Amino acid sequence: MRKTARLLLILAIVLQFIAVTAAVAATGSYIGQQLQSTSRLDRVKGAKLVYFNKVQNDAIFDIINQQLLAGYNRNPENPKHIDELSWYCKALATSTNRGYLETLKTVGLDSPSDKLRKYAREAYYKLESQVVIQDVQPAAVPPPEMTIEEQRVYDMLLSGEMRKVRDAAKILSKRRVTLPFLYDTAAQILEQGYSINRNQHAHVDTMAWLCKAVGASGNQQYLPLLDTVAQRGPNSKLRDHAKRAFFTLQ
Repeated sequence: MRKTARLLLILAIVLQFIAVTAAVAATGSYIGQQLQSTSRLDRVKGAKLVYFNKVQNDAIFDIINQQLLAGYNRNPENPKHIDELSWYCKALATSTNRGYLETLKTVGLDSPSDKLRKYAREAYYKLESQVVIQDVQPAAVPPPEMTIEEQRVYDMLLSGEMRKVRDAAKILSKRRVTLPFLYDTAAQILEQGYSINRNQHAHVDTMAWLCKAVGASGNQQYLPLLDTVAQRGPNSKLRDHAKRAFFTLQ
């Protein structure tokens, strides 16, 4: 009976996964159809769906990117056209893909519409602020055997996504995982990122959590790094957190 119940549970989980995957695929297909519709109302609806639902689909973002590039320098006096492209800018900002920064920069500089330039610039800074460090490379080879939770935290740290890095730092600061390699990785990201984006709240907050994580490690080899951040950090909030972490670790 127990074996049968276990098999039924596994089957239910698999079926649920298949259903969710199919639903996601169907959603992406529907939005893609909306974005490529001949109706402006449908295209705007598709962009709004991406923006409000935080849809993460590379194919969808590529369509939006193409539509924006094709139309940003046309019809500046048509408010409906500019409104549509403004929604494209807002949607691209939710992508977490730095590849679209160049498009937003071009639109923000070259569009003949003041309104569209404004939205493109806002989207540019929002997208830029969502990524901490690109191409973070671990200082050492990861341990061959990590627990599921350790692997999850490691993947979050290397994701480059602001929210995921911050959440990983919170886990480390509370010592829910204690693998030294993970603290080394957090320290590396802090070292690479503390001196940039001084006015971006999300970035500074992430760096502050990395200070807390490093301070909770119990490893005094990080004292010079925390001292550097405390002395040279370009933001007062970050310097304060680095000082606290420094004294915690002493």
